Amino acid sequence: DMGFDPAAFTLAGSAADKRPPGEFVFVSKTERIGEAPLELHVQTANGQAVSFRPAFPPPESFTLWQQMQDERSALMTRISLFASLLMALAALILVVRQRKQIDFARGALLSIVFLAIYVSNNYNLMPAFRTMHGSGPSEPDAVLYLWISNIYVALMALSSYFALVAGSRLTLDRGERPWAVWRDADFGGQVKQAMSSGYVIALFILGIQQALFFAATELFDVWAVNDPTDSVYNMLHPEWFPLLAWSAAISEEAVYRVLGVSLMLKLTRRPFVAVLVPSVIWAMSHTQYPVYPVYTRLVEVSVIGIVFGYAYLRYGFLTALFAHAAMDSILMGFSLMYSGDDRQAAVGLAYFFAPAVVGWLLHRLH
Repeated sequence: DMGFDPAAFTLAGSAADKRPPGEFVFVSKTERIGEAPLELHVQTANGQAVSFRPAFPPPESFTLWQQMQDERSALMTRISLFASLLMALAALILVVRQRKQIDFARGALLSIVFLAIYVSNNYNLMPAFRTMHGSGPSEPDAVLYLWISNIYVALMALSSYFALVAGSRLTLDRGERPWAVWRDADFGGQVKQAMSSGYVIALFILGIQQALFFAATELFDVWAVNDPTDSVYNMLHPEWFPLLAWSAAISEEAVYRVLGVSLMLKLTRRPFVAVLVPSVIWAMSHTQYPVYPVYTRLVEVSVIGIVFGYAYLRYGFLTALFAHAAMDSILMGFSLMYSGDDRQAAVGLAYFFAPAVVGWLLHRLH
């Protein structure tokens, strides 16, 4: 009924792979992708076929290689997490020691914006959370994972807040002005300039990124797999997804640029080292994405981090923030544009200009 010729398949034994009773696997004599032959998995119950699934199972050598890559990615992620925790601890110590000179209002609103967007995004990912617990519905597990994620996000918001507070103090210590805030007379002009410069830097980084992707694919056989938890098809409201660009921009620029670069400048007095080290730490946290070999994301994101770092040193936090938000808004907007829905495609295109609208509105309101 499915169009396969039974004579072109052989029935595989069931003892070797310990399949459950009632499941049969038929292996194609001719069809294969590389070393992976086509298999037809048929599940039966009460004398009837109840499930039919074609598959190309990868060879064991490939599975072992992929597991090794995942282990390396997990190690780099743990190193990044440990280094980030050390920076957060340094920020907390700095805030406690210099609490009389600290402006505790600075960074509070940005941290609240980060928290609100990220918590909303976690709620938006409820269908994706269900996919992490098997093929069937598992609402209690998904809800539990949602609350655990929200607690983790709250800790991230707190970390971002201390990074901004401590980083602004370190900026003052090296004789420079932190970013403009609403009460400053030139806030509107600073935001407008940061937005304009940020878009130029974002387009420059996207060009570098595409060149790196092309070189990686053509020269190093880099490839990626789909992750159900990152798919707009597994979101309650796909049009919310690009808002996450602001959460990423706020937290990552706070921790790895405002705090990370400032700390390394204080310790080393060398701008290149101050930019490079936080960029590598930041890049390590991105290696858990399903891109193989995993070192390619380490190289790619480190290069992007270096550009962000120098943008921060040269133009300030607001410019780095808008550059990061513009870059991610464009990339996430593309996810909606390729979803196959015309309305979502229009929304995705609109997100290309969302940071510009935010910058212009803040400028006008101020």
